[in-house]
Amino acid sequence: MSGFSAFMAIGHISCAIPSSLFNNPFGHGATEVEKNNSHAIPSHCLGPEKGLRVVHKYGPCSPFGLKKSTAVSSQILAQDDRRVQVIYSGVYNRRAEYNDKSEVAGTYMVDTLHIEDEYEIPKFVFLCAAHVEGNFDDANGILGLGPASTGYGGSNAFTSQTAAMFHKVFCYCLPRLEDSKGYVHFGDKARENCPFSGSYTPLLKDTSDPNFYYVNLIAITIGQKRVNIGTSSGVSSPRTILDSGTVITRLPSSVYSELRSEFKGLMSKYPPVPPLDNVLDTCYNLEGYGKPEIPTMVLHFKNLDLNLDETAVTWKANGTSQVCLAFAETDGLAIIGNHQHQKRNMLYNIPDQRVEIGPGNC
Repeated sequence: MSGFSAFMAIGHISCAIPSSLFNNPFGHGATEVEKNNSHAIPSHCLGPEKGLRVVHKYGPCSPFGLKKSTAVSSQILAQDDRRVQVIYSGVYNRRAEYNDKSEVAGTYMVDTLHIEDEYEIPKFVFLCAAHVEGNFDDANGILGLGPASTGYGGSNAFTSQTAAMFHKVFCYCLPRLEDSKGYVHFGDKARENCPFSGSYTPLLKDTSDPNFYYVNLIAITIGQKRVNIGTSSGVSSPRTILDSGTVITRLPSSVYSELRSEFKGLMSKYPPVPPLDNVLDTCYNLEGYGKPEIPTMVLHFKNLDLNLDETAVTWKANGTSQVCLAFAETDGLAIIGNHQHQKRNMLYNIPDQRVEIGPGNC
């Protein structure tokens, strides 16, 4: 795929990839981006790192972020709610409808895909969009990293098409809004740049819907209280998925209610404020408090404990001193969203059916 540079969003990862490090994949719409992008990327965003560089969509190193002074929390949360609704609806079709109700339709094409200067994937199948609806902004395409080898995406999934080269292994580190950049690596480079930290949790299979990465979330500890999930057998019910395209983590109503109650008790010294939009319902005003004491939290997966600091436990509304519990309730599938992925090395090893989670360098 040659002729244009491209700025791409990652399916399952809600960040963007500067084209200079993807070596001209997906040319559709690229000229429009170059024409409209009058802001130069800051020099501190141009690092020597190998791999695809990931930036927060509204952060300082994204062309989208440069066009806006701050991200609008209400817009992010509204789009996140739409995405989750479609996850629960199970709506997928060959028009490539995504979980936030955006969709593209067009013609399947075949070309050679170049990633940086190292990798060349001949006969790469991709959808050349003739019809686009939804919140793609100026992105030139979607890089989907879902696990499906059958069903939606099928053998045309990126992980399937590059299996011989990358062995269905990849890792990413997602930056926070205020940080400059993260990264995505594939195959052996993923193992090198996201070294095994000693902690992993098994990936579970669901043949009825192979589009997601399922894991076993056993319990959550907030402060000194442990909230168990599922049955005494240790199998979570409902199952939990890791979805980096979702922002806010969703938990079963009974679990969320207990978690929220404990959070309220630990935050009782701070004045509560009205909920933030329709997603986050437990919020506080921290204006005038120098160093507020935010509860710590641990997500207990099978074989792995994920410690969350205050930035992962709460969501801060832009331009205000308001913070909210960064979790929401659901009657459906539990979803661990990208707010809890940030600053972590997340290595997906599909053949060995495991995901390794460790400290990231982003």
